Amino acid sequence: MITLKKIPVLLILSVIIGCPKPPLPGPAATKFWQEVLTAEFEKAYDRFSFMDRAVMSPEEFVQNLAFKPEESSVFRVSKKLTSFQIGEAIIAADSARVPMTITVPEAIKDKYRRFLWKVTRETPVDTTLNPRMVTLEGLNRLVREDNAWFIFGDWETERKIAGILAQERLDYLAKLKIKNVKVREDQNVRKYYLTFDLVNTGSRSLKFTQVLITCLNKNGRACQVLTENPVSDKTRPLVPGERRRVKLDLSTTPVEWNMQTEIKVVDCGFAE
Repeated sequence: MITLKKIPVLLILSVIIGCPKPPLPGPAATKFWQEVLTAEFEKAYDRFSFMDRAVMSPEEFVQNLAFKPEESSVFRVSKKLTSFQIGEAIIAADSARVPMTITVPEAIKDKYRRFLWKVTRETPVDTTLNPRMVTLEGLNRLVREDNAWFIFGDWETERKIAGILAQERLDYLAKLKIKNVKVREDQNVRKYYLTFDLVNTGSRSLKFTQVLITCLNKNGRACQVLTENPVSDKTRPLVPGERRRVKLDLSTTPVEWNMQTEIKVVDCGFAE
């Protein structure tokens, strides 16, 4: 007589019910971009890996993404034009690459570009649209932690690179010279103007410079401190060897100002 071995109840149940399917990275990427595109940055922060969140606090993350006033207006009027599409994920063990396309306003594209691990193409959309839109094609990078998928920003490496770039900027300040400083009074309108030349003696083009101007009283002490950006996104880059004339209105300086100034370049940003 043949006897059947007893089959564990749990095994029978698992066969009948079926093992739960492992989660896929695509839905995690979809939820993340839904939250980013609706400016729900606190929720989007929780979509990042534990490794990333150990490097940056939610407060810092939200502060870094906060819209400037002019960006907020672009964000509001472009909501109906903004869209994204997630492709099929490529999974390798506990990491994944998720291709996607996203259409966003050109003016704030860098806000979204930073979340893509790699951008493979950038294409302008119909130029008659207002605001102007661009489509970015690229890849998201995700990692699996505790059997769930999270966006991997690799913020630790990003911080290290940022530190290196910050030191490069500081070192380059020595190559930015202030020349030919003059203070003049316009007798017709009773205004004072400060003029000087900003000279790039280095080998790199700059898209940003910040200058600190200290106005001195008769005792050589500061009576007013001003900042100015002679090179910005509103000007052309400052190329190697260029000497750029800067003119500032100093009519609002205190009465104790003796028309003496100290000028120092305190920050810069590379164009490439």
